[in-house]
Amino acid sequence: MKRNVSVDYIRTDAPSVSTRANTLIYTQLVEFESDEYCSAVAGNVDEAKKLIEAGFEYVCNHNDTMLFRKRK
Repeated sequence: MKRNVSVDYIRTDAPSVSTRANTLIYTQLVEFESDEYCSAVAGNVDEAKKLIEAGFEYVCNHNDTMLFRKRK
């Protein structure tokens, strides 16, 4: 069974060429954060608490220590 689709519906549903071009321009203007990190190690909960309060993010455990990172 064939459906009748309005031409106006098709036009409003698909983004126009100028919208896509503007999006591309804006994404080129955005400065993304670097992938460089400072790292820190905590041996107990008190040290981990201080690192979290200083803005560090928990990464994982390794050899009974907790590893943290923070963007530069």
